[in-house]
Amino acid sequence: MGTEFDRITWSPNTGPANIAILDEDGRIRDCNEAWRRFASDNGYRGGGCGIGEDYVAVCRTAGGAWSDGAQHVADALDRLLAGEISVFTFEYPCHAPGEERWFELIAVRDPEREVGRVIVMHQPITGRKQAERALALAREMAEHSSASKTRFLTAASHDLRQPLQAAQLYYHLLPAGAEEREPQSVYARLGQTLDAMQNMLDTLLEIGRIDAGLVRPKTEAVALAPVLAGLDRRFRPTAENQGLLFRTVPSSAVVVSDAPLLTHILDAVISNAVRFTDSGTILTGCRRRGQMMAIQVWDTGIGIGDEQRRMIFEEFAHGAPRNADARKGLGLGLAIVNRLCRLLGHGLDVRSSPGQGTLVEITVPRAPQVRIPVNPVLSAFPAPLAGRRSSG
Repeated sequence: MGTEFDRITWSPNTGPANIAILDEDGRIRDCNEAWRRFASDNGYRGGGCGIGEDYVAVCRTAGGAWSDGAQHVADALDRLLAGEISVFTFEYPCHAPGEERWFELIAVRDPEREVGRVIVMHQPITGRKQAERALALAREMAEHSSASKTRFLTAASHDLRQPLQAAQLYYHLLPAGAEEREPQSVYARLGQTLDAMQNMLDTLLEIGRIDAGLVRPKTEAVALAPVLAGLDRRFRPTAENQGLLFRTVPSSAVVVSDAPLLTHILDAVISNAVRFTDSGTILTGCRRRGQMMAIQVWDTGIGIGDEQRRMIFEEFAHGAPRNADARKGLGLGLAIVNRLCRLLGHGLDVRSSPGQGTLVEITVPRAPQVRIPVNPVLSAFPAPLAGRRSSG
């Protein structure tokens, strides 16, 4: 028996492989110690995979999740023993509790015989399977990124072309406007168009910097009071000019974030709320949730459905504007919000229904044992909502 097995055990490629030799009847003629140990570890102590056992029959009668694969192996072994094929390979899982394990079965006909005598080897390939899975995931992510960039560039070129064409039109209208003594209106429109182009280019550049990893957050304790006060000063006049009720509830909370980036996130969210709210209220406030702080922006705007809610954080996605003014912009604001929240590790959630308004929630860690008095900043806010409860 030793001389039979010596012909294969010396191979440098066997490593920890489990190897057995089957005779002409499919019974195990010889096997190495790794084969015996593997059989014992996986429940074959009572027989089935020891010397003299009919290995083909063991595969043929296997049950459970392994039954289909074992039947396939048994059929292949029959064909090998009959001389119909010379080699067979098969990958299969053999997981242990709390451990992922994959093996590859390689069966070859003894090259010195036309029929009968098959060498069977089971070698571990868990590392390879994990690497293949990681490679497939990386490839999928790269393909998704490539497709996203293609859509991004296509939409960007389209949206940038519109103000450029408008600017060219206004430029050619200037002589006519001068003759009609109305050049100022043409100048104004030209200036607005050029400003819009500048904003688009700035936004595209910002997304490019985030995706390239050039934006590095500096996280520290950030008092929400001055952040909310600044946003209130910025958006209140615009919202009230649209006939909206704009309210910001002060907070004494201190969170862990990057102040400029957090401000940028909330700026984009509130700007979106103002753009898509025709009437009613926009409310910004905070809620404490254990060790987290949820910064919420509520609006009574047009709202969006489930399908649109899944898309609004993609580039060039718009809610469902009902007028031309609402359609202004590239639809990049919330795409930047999504990127910055991922960069900072902040939670981002949107709840909305058509015609029922929208809630956007940014979840930020609270700073431990830090509290900054809110009183010096409260003068920057208008009177708080009646009946409100302090979130600080």
